[in-house]
Amino acid sequence: LKGYLYLIYSIAFSTNSRMLVSSSYNNTIRLWNTTTGVLQQTLEGYSGLVYFIIFSANS
Repeated sequence: LKGYLYLIYSIAFSTNSRMLVSSSYNNTIRLWNTTTGVLQQTLEGYSGLVYFIIFSANS
């Protein structure tokens, strides 16, 4: 995953495997397109570390 300077704690694939979500030591969550490898969105502002992340079955 390009763009990470810190340890990645968790990754998860969507149920259709088209998206990947990751959480990192720098308190960000990133959403990636697995077909293109392009970063779609970065979620910031978490006050603590996000150790585990999942997609729901209907995502």
